[in-house]
Amino acid sequence: MLKVECKLDRSKIRIVENILYEISPTNWVIITNRNTKESKLQGNFIDKNVATVEINKLQNLLGENLSISSETNLEDDWKEAYKLHFKPWHYKDFKFVPSWEKGISNIESSNLIVSIDPGMAFGTGTHETTRLCLELLIDQYSLTNEISPNLSLIDIGCGSGILAITAAKLGFQKILGIDNDSDAIENALLNSKKNSLSNSIIFKQIELAKVTSSDYQCVIANIQADVLLLNSSVIINLLRQQNSVLILSGILNYEVAHVVKAYQKDITTRGLDCKVVEKSLGEWSALLFSIK
Repeated sequence: MLKVECKLDRSKIRIVENILYEISPTNWVIITNRNTKESKLQGNFIDKNVATVEINKLQNLLGENLSISSETNLEDDWKEAYKLHFKPWHYKDFKFVPSWEKGISNIESSNLIVSIDPGMAFGTGTHETTRLCLELLIDQYSLTNEISPNLSLIDIGCGSGILAITAAKLGFQKILGIDNDSDAIENALLNSKKNSLSNSIIFKQIELAKVTSSDYQCVIANIQADVLLLNSSVIINLLRQQNSVLILSGILNYEVAHVVKAYQKDITTRGLDCKVVEKSLGEWSALLFSIK
């Protein structure tokens, strides 16, 4: 795994934001130090070859070379290291279990078990942003509620597929998970197979802007706040006009008010009403917009 960073002049921030919007979802993120006001562009990539391709792509769109200030190689065995930190956990009736521990540690077979091996993808449920999404999703669509026919959901930045798989176990009939990382899609497909849901969920490597359907009853986007803000109209357009739910995560606590304001404005502009629920864990927050 390679982490690439470069300093970003203030005059270039808006230009780069617009480029990231056009190619989103993306492995690039803009990070700004609130104290010094200095910004940097950071990207995480599988290896040097992928990083080079993505750097060249961004430089071509920007029309100038990026001055890479640092490149950090993670340990070669990082793929196995996550296993030390991913232990079974549960929320209400759901148990989230590492695939290598299923069948042991007194874990009994159940249709409420979600078996996950994140591999190279993000998403075990142990990170606050993913866990908040899972909790809001389960709270909103618990199995005690009546599930309407053809309930549909899209998971933006699906990672390991944990959210989409949980949605299927909650009763969603039409599920699409998208990610810009081919390894994430491959891993999500493997996890759906581990949970006997290969025929129930579609996973695609596709850019958010290229998703054409706009009739989802639930949209989940677990991505950075800056990407959420840049894509607010695109994300809201994926929802049914009424009786739909939007779950957003990847939001730091101090970013919540800004995200709520932006999305409420876009929703009310469409003549719709919404109720907002906020849930926090540590320094992270997630939002659920119930749209009527």
